[in-house]
This record gives sequence, C-alpha cells and structure tokens, in this order.
Amino acid sequence: MKNNFPFNDTSLDLESRVKNLIGNLTLEEKISLIPTQQAAVPRLGIEAYDIGAEGAHGFVDRSGLSTVFPQTIALASTWNRELLFKIGQVIGTEARAYYNKNKHGGTSLWFPTVDMEKDPRWGRTEEGYGEDPFLAGELASEIVRGTQGDDPFYVRATCAPKHFFANNNEKDRVSCSCSVSARNMREYFLEPFRRVFEKGRPFSIMTAYNEVNGIPMIQHPAVGDIVKKEWGLENRGHVVSDGGDVSMTVTAHHYFADHAQTIAASFRAGSDSMTDQPSMVIPAVKSALEQGLISEEELDLHLANIMRVRFRLGHFDSDCPYNSIDESSMMTQESKQLARQAAVQSVVLLKNKCNLKEKKPLLPLDAKNCGHVAVIGPLSDKVYTDWYSGNPSYTVSPLEAIERELGDKVIFESGNDEISFSTDNGVPLSLSAAGILEPSEKREASVFVRDDWGWGANTLYSAERKMYLQTVDDLPFDHQPSSEEIEQFKKNGSRGKIVCSAKNTVSWFVSPLFNIIDNEADDGSKCVMIRSWNGKSLGVNGTSLESVQNDSPQNFKMHVVKDGLKAAENAASKADTVLVFCGSNPMINGKEEVDRPSLNLPPRQLELIKRIVSVNPRAAVILVSGYPYAKDSVLEEVPSLLWCGHGMQEEGNALADILLGKESPSGRLPLTWYNSESELHDMMDYDVIGSGMTYRYFEGKPWFAFGHGLSYSEFEYSGLKVSSDRITEQGAEVSVTVKNTGSADAAEVVQLYASSKGGHEWIKVPKLFLAGFERVFLKKGESRTVTFRISSADFAVWDVTRDCFFTQAGTCTLRAGSSSDNLKCTTSLELCGGTIPPRRTDSWVYAWNYDSCYGTRLHERRGSPVPAVFAKSEKERACVTYMDCIFEDGSDTFTAEFCVEGECYAELRDGCESGALIMRVLLPVTGNICSVPGTPERAVWTRMSFKTGNFAGVKNLCLVLEGNCGIQKFKINKGFLCKT
Repeated sequence: MKNNFPFNDTSLDLESRVKNLIGNLTLEEKISLIPTQQAAVPRLGIEAYDIGAEGAHGFVDRSGLSTVFPQTIALASTWNRELLFKIGQVIGTEARAYYNKNKHGGTSLWFPTVDMEKDPRWGRTEEGYGEDPFLAGELASEIVRGTQGDDPFYVRATCAPKHFFANNNEKDRVSCSCSVSARNMREYFLEPFRRVFEKGRPFSIMTAYNEVNGIPMIQHPAVGDIVKKEWGLENRGHVVSDGGDVSMTVTAHHYFADHAQTIAASFRAGSDSMTDQPSMVIPAVKSALEQGLISEEELDLHLANIMRVRFRLGHFDSDCPYNSIDESSMMTQESKQLARQAAVQSVVLLKNKCNLKEKKPLLPLDAKNCGHVAVIGPLSDKVYTDWYSGNPSYTVSPLEAIERELGDKVIFESGNDEISFSTDNGVPLSLSAAGILEPSEKREASVFVRDDWGWGANTLYSAERKMYLQTVDDLPFDHQPSSEEIEQFKKNGSRGKIVCSAKNTVSWFVSPLFNIIDNEADDGSKCVMIRSWNGKSLGVNGTSLESVQNDSPQNFKMHVVKDGLKAAENAASKADTVLVFCGSNPMINGKEEVDRPSLNLPPRQLELIKRIVSVNPRAAVILVSGYPYAKDSVLEEVPSLLWCGHGMQEEGNALADILLGKESPSGRLPLTWYNSESELHDMMDYDVIGSGMTYRYFEGKPWFAFGHGLSYSEFEYSGLKVSSDRITEQGAEVSVTVKNTGSADAAEVVQLYASSKGGHEWIKVPKLFLAGFERVFLKKGESRTVTFRISSADFAVWDVTRDCFFTQAGTCTLRAGSSSDNLKCTTSLELCGGTIPPRRTDSWVYAWNYDSCYGTRLHERRGSPVPAVFAKSEKERACVTYMDCIFEDGSDTFTAEFCVEGECYAELRDGCESGALIMRVLLPVTGNICSVPGTPERAVWTRMSFKTGNFAGVKNLCLVLEGNCGIQKFKINKGFLCKT
C-alpha cells in the first residue's frame, strides 16, 4: 500500500475507498482536483494527473511515436465492428504504455466523436462516424470496448464520447444555439450516444461548446437527466467539459456574469471535471463556495465521480493488470498490419465502368500488363495528417507504393505549379541561409511548389529544403491555444517573419497557409497580393519581408517556373493509364473551427482532371479526403472513381493494394454524396426530420447513396426470411443468403434496412433506416447466410404527447442488399405496437412538443429545463401544429405562458396555418420598454388567458405567432380566466 490510508486498501469496495480518499482531503486539495489538470497531493501519495488525451484514430503522443490509423470517417467506411474493436485495443494499450512511462496522463481519452453528421459541409466531418445513428453507435461502441479492456474492475484507458450533443457546425460553435426538437433530439442526435453507453459502457462523456435550445451544453439538464440517470453514468464515471468552455460560458455565450456562477450551474446540471486553466477554475470554485452557490457536500459528489474513475484506472494500486504494459507495446508489427488492414477496408470504389473499346472495367490494373502508368495529382506523393493524428514512425505515399510495385513503368507529375516571387520593382524573394524569405538582389528567387487548395488557400513548399513556408509569430502553433491566448493575439497581433521551417501543415492556426490574390498594378501589369494565415498582408519592411497590418497591400510579381497542368497533360498523354490523386489537406478548408466553403473539389483540381481526361480517357480518380463531394461533370467523365479518408501511415500501401488488385475494395459510404449544395439546408437547421436531411428522410436521388460501394466481384442475395410473421417486443431473426458469384475473393457488407407504415400519418418516419449490417468475406462461389435480430423497439418514435418512445402498430418492410439504393430482397410483415392516444389539452401542453413547425426556433425559458417556441423572425409568421387534440366538451379558454417584445399576435387555427381562424389576439407586452439601451435584460414570462369559443371532441390545432414572442406551454379547458 502507498501510505497508511484505507483508500489504498484494495480489499475494500470502491465506494469505501472513494469516500475515504475524499475524507482525507482538505478543502483546498479537493478544489485542486476539479480542473482536468489535477494537482498532486504528495502527503496522500496522489500524483498530478492530466485528464484528457486524444485517440480519435490512434493514441496521440505528440512528442513520441504511436500507431496512426485512418481518419475516423475512413474507419466508419469499413463497416467492420471487429476491426474497430481491435483498433480500440491498440489505442488503449498505447495510451497505457504512455501513462506507465510518465505517470502523468494518457489514460483518460477524449474520443470517439459520435456527433451526427447531418451536413457534409461540417468542418469536422473527418472526425465522425457518418450520418446514421445506428452505424455510428455500433462502430463507436466497439472502439470503446476495445480501448477500455475487459477486466471486471480495472480499465486500461477510459473513453469520453463527444461532443454531447447536436454539434454539427464550426462557425460560431462556442456561442451558437442549436434549435433541436424533441423528436430530432431523441431519435437522431442522442441515439448514437445512447447506443455507445448501452453497448460500450464508457466511463466519461464530453459536452459540446454549443447551446441546445438556448442552454450551454456544460449546463444542459440533459447531462444529468439523460447521461447520468437514464444511461447509467451516475456514480460510475464523470462528465468533462470541452477545452475552455467554462470561461467561454461567460466570454462567448454571455450566459453568466462570472465563472463562479458557471461552475455552480455546471455542477447542478451534472458536469464534473472542468477543462480550463486551473488558475481560473480554482478561484471560481472557491468563489462559488464562498457565495453559497455550491456546498462542500456538492463538491464532494463531483469529486467522487472524478476520482472513482482514477481508482478504476488503477492509479493508486500496484497490482493493476495494466501496469506491466510498456513502450514495447507501441507501434508493434501487429498494429502496423492492423493499420494497413484498416486502410485497405476503408477504400470505397464509387464507380468502375467499361469504356466502349474494352469489355472490362478499368480497375484493377494488371501489374504485369498495364504498360506505363502516370501517377498524377497533389495527393499522389503526400501523406497528410490531421490535428488528432499521432506521430507514426513512417508513412507511405501512393506514389511510393505504386513505384515499388511497378518500378520504371511509373510516370509522375504532381500537377502543381512551381513558382517564385519578386517585389514589384523586380527584386527576387529568396531564402537566406537561415531559411528566412527576404528580398535580395544578390540571390536568385527561391522556387516553391504551390498547392492551390481553392477559395484562396495555398501552401508553398520548398522541394530543396523539404519544408513549407510559414508565418512565424509570437503564438505557438503546435498546441490548441487557450481562449486567453486567442484573445490576447487578436488584441495585440504581431509581426511575422516568413520562414521556410514547417515540416508539415499541422498547426492550430495553419501557419503555412497563404492567400495569393490576383491584382493589377498601376501600369496594367499582372501581379499578386499575398496574405498570411492571420489575415495580414505581406510587405517589405526595410530589408525584410513580414506579414504586417497594411491597409494598402503591397504588390508582388509571381513567376511560373513550371506549369503543372501542362506537365500533367504531357505525362498523361504518354501513359497507358492515369491514376489521379486529388482531395483535401485535413488542415485546410475544413477542420475544427472551420466549416467547408463548398462541397466541390478545388477548382484547380477539377481543371487538372479535365485536362488529363481530355488527353487520356483511361483515368481513375482517387479522392483522398475526409469529406464527400458534390457531383461534377468532370468527375462524371472518368470511368473509375474511388474515395478514402486520409489513410495516414499505410495510405499508399492500401491504395496500391486496391488499384493493383491485391485486395478487392470493400468500403461503404457512411454519408450521402449529394448532387449539389442546393439539396442541403442552412447549416444551422437542426430539424433533420422536417427538412428531409440524410438518407433517412431525403426524397431526392443522390449522386452516391448511403452504404454505396462497389467490389471487384459480384454478389447475389436470396432467401430473405423472418423467424416470425410479425415483429414484436421480443424480436425476430432475419436472415438472408449472400453468394459471391464473381471472379474474385472479396468482402461484402450485407446491409439490412427497414421502414414502416401505419399509425398516425402525420408522424413522419424514416423512409428507410439501417437496422443491421455485417461484413463477410466470401471466396468466389462461396455462400453464407447472415442473420440479424430486429424488434418492434427499432421502429419506435418519440411520442411527444407522453415523452416516451412508442411503436405504432402497422406493417413493416425489411430489405437486404449492398446499399440503401441497391436492395435485392424484400419482405413485409406485421409490426406489433399500439396507437398513440389523442393529446389531452386540459392540462399543460409544452409548446415544443409539436407535431410539425414552420418559421420557429427553440430557446430556453430561463430557469426551466423545458424550452419554449419562438418566432424565428419578427417579419415572418411562425407556425406550430398539434395533431389529434382532444377537448373536453365546453372548453372555451386558451391559457398560455408567453414572453412578448413589441407588437405581437397569436392565432389559433383549425388544423393548419390556412385553416379556419379560431382566435386572433394582440398579446400584452411583457418586456421592459423603460430599460436603458444596451443593458442586459431577461425575458419576462406571463400567464395569459383568452376566450376562444367552445371546443369539443378531437381536432387538430395550429398555433401561429407573429412578432418577437415566444410560448412555453398552454392548455385549453372550461371557464374563461380559469384557475391555473
């Protein structure tokens, strides 16, 4: 035992140990353990510990080496539970090895990201598991199980699924409020988290930056009510805030005036551990105690949640079975092989057509008889890592792997221009011995490879120095800055030298990023202006080149030393086949804090593909990217198209295996690929059901459907059978036989989809939803029967009238096939359930429990866990409908709780907005018209009653709001000005 305290006695039960530890701490020591950067308590043998490390697609050791698997979206495209479990084992093992070496951090991991990806323009799409809650929940559960280990008490490393919840936009992410209805919340946004807690049993969860319905997630009632109570994290694990979120509740959300109030509200909601600077958190907790906002007993409860997990991690026990894991477990041969397997299985073959002259598809290439192969494109010779990547001991680019297989048959061109610069009066810009870019009449202009990522984003790479140009400022670039650092930088700024010193493009602010803007000089000559990542302009300051704040940017001459497009055309014309590697850099045009500017490929890349296809139609385009793309006529022309997320260390090997036929492609899309952005809604529209987003509700025909992915073989489906003639709560087995009828041994992802009819027609249900999937490997000619289990609960909708899941009786259809739009077998049968009774209106109806809406937003009624319905705009009518309402005979009074600013009206109509008018009233103002302009004020809620005329029986009700007003609840019953 360490010291002579009972909490070190492993013969005691966990709760006794936790209680004893807390009982031996002073108040100061307790407070010091609330921040995620936990202080040491030497007298008790408690070592300092950092809660938090990354493991999205491999454990992240920023100073050492670790296995780096493909990006999360690529792991999702494997549709392989077993693979995700094994990857989790590697992540957990490497995290534990890191902890055992330094004893300071690493075993509390902040992953997986299970935010629903309703919109592919989200900057962090690469970090998630796709748009389907079932797929995301199943895969994330397996990686959690693998990471945490299977010891009955000890945990190898804990997982914190993130970001809880409705987090699918980066713009204004630290201050925005996402309007999420009850059904969208329960059926879509919460569902993957629920599955992970049910199957994966994580010991933590991380809250999101955003607000949901007006409440910052660190203080949202769903944290305690749902995560802790419903899903079982209560007295088992802890809730942790996202980085800097405590301070940003004050500085960004402006929700509270001081941090002590934030701490108190977060504790009340169920949050435990605060990811912010201890220098801010500790005084805030002290202040909350001093003001009586929290008690020491409450503090103890949250500290118990935090320390309970540390006991599970074995931080105080010498006999923890994971203590023996050491550095020999990092980057093993087995983990490298697993990384390659993951990269191979993640590749999705989108199309592979025959041309008019040939009888077989372009891919796979025959290494012996393929002739010359041109490898072209900005992603052909590069392997990019992202912000949540560790440091692999090696990387293999597509070019390296293909050259290894084909040797001198390969012709390479990146397609990028090589350029140099001079000042507007002709002085060359060149690199000094120290790597600083500066004007010099004594040296030739330095040459850079220009990667044009579109929408003004460029990187400049020196092939000679094997480094990128970057702006070097006072802020460090190798860590996520605190909110204080960002604010200080915005306030003061700094001069930046331009230095060729970046080994890669991975930095929080992406310091190697430059905006090259075409301009015209006074004499009419072509020139460019150059801006650095921080929006400053490059200019000559004496003898040096710097990024400075300059209202009149300086012009430079840009000289094209090598025309990359012409060189690519020339290479393509000499080859028998062309492999074009395009896509994204994970740090540019879409990442944490940055949403994508477009669904399209960068214009330069589209032009590259167009030029290549014009001289050689035997072209396969490989899109290496963490995102889906929109349909484009240029991409439609190529016979073969593949997609994969950034594959990291084994990227090149995996792609070579697929392209040369060593492996058959078996990845499947976890996201819908739309035809264009016009099919999407506003990024801040979180009504997935009402607006028809994702494959579950989308009525159009996408470019590539959810679950799509081709193979080098063919598969036949037959014999879809169900073990019962109806689906009940007890469930039934569904089986289908799959046969490999093609000429190659290959894996197939068997997908089961379901839909239902019956019940109330106004309750919009998914037109199709994923109910099961299984990845099977079949040799040519081999058959296998795949079995799934499905129950009536899988068809449940959130009943807004009773706040519970409920399955409506009717019929259901089950379909099996290779994707959501290629379903080969179908069967229909009875779906057992019930009927949702009419909605009672003689007791309070919460307004947000509507059946449909238009022009509304949900926001908080301060002090209540139930949101209110507001008009989205003062200039447009807002409409909410409540179907199948039952009224007591003689009901003649509408009573509701409103908040009203200015001239506002409320209407009741029969059935819909155009239905017969029942009541229209001018609402009394509840706001303070005497308030001093610019001073904060809270909405005042008032109960109002209005005479409506008699109601009786069952009818549909439509509530219309005009103006700046909101309603939280209402009822309709007998007696004007009735008692409430």
